Amino acid sequence: MRVMQRLAAASVAAGVLLLAGGFYLPAKAAVAQVLLRRAWAATGDLPVRPWPWARTWPVARLEVPALGVDQIVLAGDEGAALAFAPGHVDGTAAPGTEGNIVLAGHRDTVFAFLGELVLGDELWLETTDGERNSYVVTSTSVVHETETAVLDPTAEPTLTLVTCYPLDGARPGGPLRYVVRAQEKPHRRAGLEACGVTRAVWSFGLVDRGSRRRPSCCGVSRGNRLSAIRHRVR
Repeated sequence: MRVMQRLAAASVAAGVLLLAGGFYLPAKAAVAQVLLRRAWAATGDLPVRPWPWARTWPVARLEVPALGVDQIVLAGDEGAALAFAPGHVDGTAAPGTEGNIVLAGHRDTVFAFLGELVLGDELWLETTDGERNSYVVTSTSVVHETETAVLDPTAEPTLTLVTCYPLDGARPGGPLRYVVRAQEKPHRRAGLEACGVTRAVWSFGLVDRGSRRRPSCCGVSRGNRLSAIRHRVR
């Protein structure tokens, strides 16, 4: 009898631990998003780390109005950054500058929306000085990790989003990458301040952005840059 009671108690304890774990990860992600937005609102001339031990910081804000996507972009494409947000790939153009700005993200979390993007969709990228640049999706493609041309500098201002492929893959990693290319819309740069909206107010959702459709892995580095994604993405 005692053995059965102990087994029952152990089963209950294991269930409680599993249940707690199921709540812990979503709660951790939710808290992280609050801290990221606070760090973004406080960002000025100097970077602001979202938490004391963070090795990354907000460098931009990515929005897709048609899909209701609103994400803080972190510096670098290491796992510590990609665990919570899209990352700006080191060695590519900085947000707000000319050239090819490359962002990487996990296909099953922050970049799960990439498969919903279609040609002509508009993307907004806000910089740390409040300037918001508008880009239009011009192409989508699937490339092998060794095809690194998607990371090369471009003559025209370009925003490139990269994640692992297939987008619904059950196994992490793999050699294929899904790439979304967007070109900057000419003469559409405008700071939020020009509209009378500060970053702090915008970041905490105090501005009505209008109705939007509800939304229905990957780091890179120079050299064999796309291949590095396989170790950092789900």
